[in-house]
Amino acid sequence: MQKLTDIIGKRLNQHKLGDAAQASQVIFRSNQLLKAQFKVNSSELKAVQLKNGVLHVGSVSAVWSQEMWGYQADLLAELQEEFGKKLIQSVRMIPL
Repeated sequence: MQKLTDIIGKRLNQHKLGDAAQASQVIFRSNQLLKAQFKVNSSELKAVQLKNGVLHVGSVSAVWSQEMWGYQADLLAELQEEFGKKLIQSVRMIPL
């Protein structure tokens, strides 16, 4: 018997939605990790996009960007462990 996640993955790939679904999972998990680390709401600091292996994390202020700078390597390592190094290669800060 096939696992539900395998069936869903196959169907998403058939409709060329697999990459978008995986990117959504990465963004969702990134935001969970950011919230746990910084105790901040998503209007101040959040992952917004995964494109070409780069996770874009947006912040409303330079202070949050600076705080995130020290956490980038830890965030990247945790996400790569969970989703693989091929999918997420770096983290980049952008303004919100």
